[in-house]
Parts: sequence; structure tokens; C-alpha cells
Amino acid sequence: MVLLRKSSVLRFYKKHTESRMGNPLRRYLYHYLIGIGGVGTLSYFILMYHLAGWEAKKHGNASGYFVCSPSMMDFFWMLPINRISDFFGSLSDVGTLSPRVHHALISALVWLFQIDLSESRQGSFDSLQDFYTREWKPECRPINRAAVGISPCDGVIVELLENIPGDVMFRVKGYTYGVRSLFRSYPPSVPEGYKRVAVVIRMRLADFHHVIAPTRFYCEESVYVPGALLPTTVAGYHWLPGVLALNERIVVRGKCADNVGNVFLAMVGSTLTGKMKLSFDERVRTNFLDPPDYAVFSKYRVKPLLAVGSPVGVFLWGSSLVLMMDVPNSAKFQPKRGDIVKAGEALWI
Repeated sequence: MVLLRKSSVLRFYKKHTESRMGNPLRRYLYHYLIGIGGVGTLSYFILMYHLAGWEAKKHGNASGYFVCSPSMMDFFWMLPINRISDFFGSLSDVGTLSPRVHHALISALVWLFQIDLSESRQGSFDSLQDFYTREWKPECRPINRAAVGISPCDGVIVELLENIPGDVMFRVKGYTYGVRSLFRSYPPSVPEGYKRVAVVIRMRLADFHHVIAPTRFYCEESVYVPGALLPTTVAGYHWLPGVLALNERIVVRGKCADNVGNVFLAMVGSTLTGKMKLSFDERVRTNFLDPPDYAVFSKYRVKPLLAVGSPVGVFLWGSSLVLMMDVPNSAKFQPKRGDIVKAGEALWI
């Protein structure tokens, strides 16, 4: 009977070029189309990213042609960047790769980025994670105790801001940020005789990735803010509007020891660099595969007192840091935009 006739064998390794173009048997055709489309899209994003970096160096602000559109930003939100960052972090830890591979990668990074290991307290490293979270020798990062505020970390000054009035928005690389949207808190009014200043520092791979207290203050609250892990490089700041307020971050809020000024510190994650830790609160976690839909606030009944230069936290894979604090009206910026700073150096004197 015709209905019970045995069908021909379907061999998926064949290209079936004799079939018409719309026939699903020609599956290799669709593979080629999907592959070409994927490679083309990725190449376009990489090209736009590098063009944004070039434009940022040329103009130095948000003007220009190479800025992400809202639809492209929505596309980035759909990408599994958090899972990629978690996978990358697991590869950098002990036990995932052989020690020989870790040592080879560390040697390549030291040679490529001209990293000075003489400032490191450790002489050897078991993994990429140990190398990235290496500690500095105390004599290599002296604390300027005469300064009004010191640099909380190593890095490059991205932006310096002065006279921020209350909770009014401020600008970073040409983009406007709301103080509340960035720090997830209503900032108190500026005390009389003081001014509100801020600095944005971008960490490089060659830098140490520990964060210290910029002044002596009582920590009143920490906030985990879920978000994306978009790049916070020079190109990323220009290409991605409002990237600091979009990315995952930990915010530390406190009161200066003199009970006058306020301190706000935001540790901002980035692509492949989402994991962060606080030195005084091990409960705070970041880089969730399924992050919560809301910010997690932790208020401290017993407010820990952080001395100037004491550990605040560490980036397991570094990124950017935003510091906002109240300083006397007579205080002046020591560095300039684009300068390289070290932890412990004076920012305001």
C-alpha cells in the first residue's frame, strides 16, 4: 500500500543542493545566513565601539555621531552579559584551568600592560583571580593624611565635579546623571561652609583593584543596585549614554567623623568585571545570574567607623568608582582630568 511505503532515509550531513532554495533540507544554507548575520552584527558593534572611543578622544563629550541609539541599548539589555561575566570569573579562579595556563596568562598580561609587580605584596600567584586582587605594599601607597580627601583607588580621572547643589544632576563625559538615580539615596543638604564635589575614576588592568576610605567616616548604609554589565572604558562612557546609572553597583553612604560632611561611594561593575566585595560586610553579593528586580538596602545599627585609608572593598575584576563628598569651601582639586592617580594620593587639599 502507498500509505505504508517506507520513506527515504534523511541524511543531515548532505547539503541537498538539488532541492529548491526554500526546502528545509538545505539546512546548510540557513546556517550560512545565520552565521553571516551574526558575524556581521558583531563586527558592526565592534566597529561602532572603537569609533566611539576615537570620537571620545577627539571631542571629549557626548556630541558626535557614534552614540548608542535607544533600540541598540534595548538589544544590549537582552544579551546574557551577566552569565558571560560569571563564566569568565569562574575561569579566572583556582581549579578551573591548570596552574600552567594561569601562569602563562599572568606572564602575558604583565608583559603586555607593563605591570610593575615590585609594588605587589605577593611574589607569585596561583590564579588570575589572585593576580587581579593582589595587594600593594604599604610603602608603595602612602596615605596623605593632611589632605581633605584622598584617592580611594588607583586609576585614571575621568571627571572632576565641583559645587554640586543638593540632589541636582551632574554631568560625566557630557551625559547628565541624577544623584539619586546613581546613589539610590536622597542626599542631605550641603552643610554651611561646605561644597559638594565628586570624582569619577576608571581602573585599568595594570592598577590595583582595592578601594580604601577617602576620609574618616561612619558607614551608615550600603546598597546593592542590580543592573547591566556594560563596558565602562573610554569608548563605553561615550558610546553608552548613562552607563554609570545602568550598570550593577554597590553604594556606600556615610557621615564624616566630624558629623558635618557626607560621603557617597559607588563601586560600579563592568563587562567581565561584575564581582565586588565589601571589606566590612561579607553579606553583600554581586553578579547574580538572576538578579533581583529591586535595590537591596542594608542599614547599619552599629555604624562602622572607617579610618582614612582603611579597606572599604575590592573589585575581583576592576571597573570604575564614583566618589561624592562634602569638603570645605577652601578645598581645591589637586589632580586634573585625565591624570593617573594612586590610592592614598591627595584629591582635595
